Amino acid sequence: MCDTEIKSKLYQTSREYCQSPCATNTLKNIKKYNNLVYNDKYKFIFCLLPKVGSSNWRRIMLVLSDKVNTSDPLSLSIKSVYAKYLGSLPYLASLPQEEISYRLKHYYKFIFVRDPLERLLSTYQNKFCGKNRFAWRKVGTRIIRAYRSEPTEAAVASGLGVRFSEFVAYVVDSSVYSYDIHWQLISILSSPCEIKYDFVGHLNNSGADAKKVLDHLGLSHLVQYPERDYNYKYANTTSKLKEYYNKIPLSHLVKLVPIYNLDYLMFNLTIPPILQNMLNK
Repeated sequence: MCDTEIKSKLYQTSREYCQSPCATNTLKNIKKYNNLVYNDKYKFIFCLLPKVGSSNWRRIMLVLSDKVNTSDPLSLSIKSVYAKYLGSLPYLASLPQEEISYRLKHYYKFIFVRDPLERLLSTYQNKFCGKNRFAWRKVGTRIIRAYRSEPTEAAVASGLGVRFSEFVAYVVDSSVYSYDIHWQLISILSSPCEIKYDFVGHLNNSGADAKKVLDHLGLSHLVQYPERDYNYKYANTTSKLKEYYNKIPLSHLVKLVPIYNLDYLMFNLTIPPILQNMLNK
């Protein structure tokens, strides 16, 4: 489609991108409603994206769906959210186009976003370092074989122990349209050129922004967004960004920014100061 255009930082404004053939072609070739959860009782649509507070939002969606017998999102374990209740939420993609169009026109639409480079690191830590790493061994094998100098047979066979620098190199070299949903551009997953969101929240302000959404919908008395202490989160995120992005060649960081430029444009995001300082060196 337009992989080169996206990676080249060709577009300088969201309007310029939305009016481009690239945006039109992207909309034609992606499953644009696959991430949109809807609720007919409370008349809202939520763009549910991985690595943007998705586990907590899944819990909230389940509480509001009346599929679980609790009003406390944290009483739902992560395991149950992604196993027992995985297929319990309704998505727009399952509906006929006429019904999709009606809901998009009349329902309150909201999305939560996150700095893309912060999200990329979170994906790496979750998929290649945490308990999930065993489920990602095939991808790990592919990355190690392609990007590790003289890898051992054991490392290639196991697919474990992918380094952040290797993962970033893999992302940089791959087509944007081949990206896994966990590191795909939010601006591609959420189709903001077509879908005019009534509210855009940010993960770094999740508690306050979630309250605005729930207040607007008149649901704050039914459920609340579970939030960790902000100061803890911010300090931890900043130190992790510095630690991990210092491990990759500056040339790769320079290439990552244009790749995710659409996310910065479409959602008015700014590069974290710690990463901008690296780019300014």
